[in-house]
Amino acid sequence: MYDIIIIGGGTAGCVLASRLSSRTKIRILVIETGPETRDLEHTTLPSGAAFLHDGIPRYNCAIRGVGSVTVINTGGRIRGDKQDYDEWARVHGYDGLIHNAAISSSGRHFPLRGMVRRAWKDLGMKWKADGNDGSPLLMLHTPPSNGVEVPKSTLVSRVLLEIDESGNKRAAGVECADGMKFLPSPGGEAILAADAYRTPQVLLLSGIGDAAELGKHGIKQEVNLPEKLRRPERGLALGSPLFNDPAYIKGGPGDWLITMLVLISGLKSAIAKDKGTAPEQLDSHPLVQGPQSHIELGMLYAAVGSQQTSLDIPLDGTAIMAFSIGFLPTSRGSIALKSTNPEDAPSIDPNYYATETDRYVAREEWRYEVDGMETDEEVDKRMGIGGITTYHPAGSASMGKVVDANLRVKRVDGLRIVDASGIPMPLVAHYQIAVYAIAEQAADIILKAREKI
Repeated sequence: MYDIIIIGGGTAGCVLASRLSSRTKIRILVIETGPETRDLEHTTLPSGAAFLHDGIPRYNCAIRGVGSVTVINTGGRIRGDKQDYDEWARVHGYDGLIHNAAISSSGRHFPLRGMVRRAWKDLGMKWKADGNDGSPLLMLHTPPSNGVEVPKSTLVSRVLLEIDESGNKRAAGVECADGMKFLPSPGGEAILAADAYRTPQVLLLSGIGDAAELGKHGIKQEVNLPEKLRRPERGLALGSPLFNDPAYIKGGPGDWLITMLVLISGLKSAIAKDKGTAPEQLDSHPLVQGPQSHIELGMLYAAVGSQQTSLDIPLDGTAIMAFSIGFLPTSRGSIALKSTNPEDAPSIDPNYYATETDRYVAREEWRYEVDGMETDEEVDKRMGIGGITTYHPAGSASMGKVVDANLRVKRVDGLRIVDASGIPMPLVAHYQIAVYAIAEQAADIILKAREKI
């Protein structure tokens, strides 16, 4: 029996297990669906991630294995906007601090660094030395434990529930696809950290969710949570044999990230269209207050992901790419079951660009980087052809709806969710940073609760 059973050996699961095991002597089990990841090609150095976008297998979107997305992360990260975290704290509580460093501290000096910086400067951007000071607008640098058992290649099918002596539902263990069961010791807990797609799937397979959705698959509802569980050889780019400075391997092939806002009057009009209200009534809307960081722009010294847009651009050092990302989306997707077989991926409806607000921001991204005269409809068609995700799903079992401020699943004792599923609102951030912080905070919450047992 185990004091803590963690479902998912990814970012949050590994951090949580490490922190708990280093601060207290308890038995911890981390159940990971995938294998050991140390020997996967292109995953030992951050720069290798550029080669994961094309070919088979394709790891850039997600990966099963110990460490999960930490294995494929290139190190390009932004902690986020202070406004977003302040709003999270205001609604749900808890603060935190994350330390990070800029690209220049690694010794990387890409040959196009100065030229790209001057190009952004010509577009009116000002350089900001610390892009993680809580207001990331402008241009910034991209910057095993004791007592823990980790069975790999083990797929969890559901959380077992029971009714305790107080009449409350409680997590009584974890059942795997092969029938094996892992049970918590008295007062122990199960922690869902299977990612923003798989965590809601496990909840549903456990009978936790909406009755109608569960009924489609003949699953008995154990806990009613009706909320629907919801990226020429000059040595200038990766692939060239001359692009070979040893320092380049320490991170992704890029120097600068640009975060910027959009024209507020246009944003108000878009929000008004979605909400069916007048623009002048939206002065207090969170997306309008700020200033907010609505867009991230950047340049990579590699052309990656071309296969996802039906192109075939070789990664041979002859091409670089600009990209733009819309922050703070208002469209909401959903996660549902495809079947009762835990080996089947869940049914994912990302519902991208479903709102006029998101489409307006996307058009502004395009028009900033491309000096064109296309109509809104023409830009929308471009986005439909060339738009791809950057794989930062979150909020599919969000705080306030599925979990409380202590990460406990509502109406189920002994079960918490510790991963990006619980993020309650979009953040102007690269989410792995936030997941590290959630796991750190979860360790404090769990240890404090255990002091009372």
